[in-house]
Amino acid sequence: MKYFGYNMKRKNGQDYKEVVIKTIWNAVAKSLQQKYKENYNILFNPFHDVDFARARKARDAKRKALQQQSEKTRASSSSLTSEELNRMADLCKEDTPVGFQRKFFHIAPYELAWTAGEAVNCLLSIHDLYIVK
Repeated sequence: MKYFGYNMKRKNGQDYKEVVIKTIWNAVAKSLQQKYKENYNILFNPFHDVDFARARKARDAKRKALQQQSEKTRASSSSLTSEELNRMADLCKEDTPVGFQRKFFHIAPYELAWTAGEAVNCLLSIHDLYIVK
């Protein structure tokens, strides 16, 4: 089991992505558990089994090694430059309540490092006259 946990590979010999390794491992553990129950009437929990624990450690070591390979990962987002942020803020006209609110919505989360929930809350306008959705 340890060998399998560490050396899962595609048919062409390349390593799977680390999330695929976890999915395959969970499917194998579940099917083995089901097979032992149906064919041999043996109940076992792969999370408490000693052999599975060793194999899981090998799998986790492989996943950790794959997570540290830069060619297997990709950037999911990148931050805006100051110039891009300024151009985006200049699109909103400050002389209208909605324009001012939108400009604030674009600048405040960036400057105050707000998360998504906090940024959405700043959309509420003064006196509830305008709601930007």
